[in-house]
Amino acid sequence: MVDELRHLDGIRGNFILSDKEFMAAPDISQAKPLTEGIHSSDEKMLNQLRCMFETLWHHSVPAEARIRELELESEDIDYGIRHEPELDPDQISEHGRKRRSKVIDRFYVCARCGSVFVYMEDSEEHKVSTGHKEMKEFPI
Repeated sequence: MVDELRHLDGIRGNFILSDKEFMAAPDISQAKPLTEGIHSSDEKMLNQLRCMFETLWHHSVPAEARIRELELESEDIDYGIRHEPELDPDQISEHGRKRRSKVIDRFYVCARCGSVFVYMEDSEEHKVSTGHKEMKEFPI
C-alpha cells in the first residue's frame, strides 16, 4: 500500500495526488465514498500541487526516524523517573518495563476522522473520548 512512509509535524489533512489528478477531502478512506472535496485534472494545477507535495516531502522525516525519536523520548522519561525519591525502586523498575514494552511497530488511524496515533493506548483513549469506534492498524 505505501512505498515509503514519512512524518511531518503540524500538518493535518488528506489529499491524493497522481500523475493525472488531484483530490482533497476532509475524509479520504476506503470505507466512505467522497461526498465533498476538491478535484482537479488541470495540468497547471497539478504542477503546482506536485511542487507543494515535494516541499512537504523534503521537510518530512522517514517514519522510522520519528519512531526511534519517540522511543528515545520514552526512555528519557523512564530515566528521569528513576531519580524521583518518592518512588520506591520496585515501582520504578516496573514502570520502566512497561514503558520499554511500548515498542513502536505500527500506527493507528481513526477510520472516522483520520487522526493518527503511534501508541495503542492513545488510540483507545481517542475511541473513548470521541465515540469513534473503528481504528485501522498499519504495521511498519
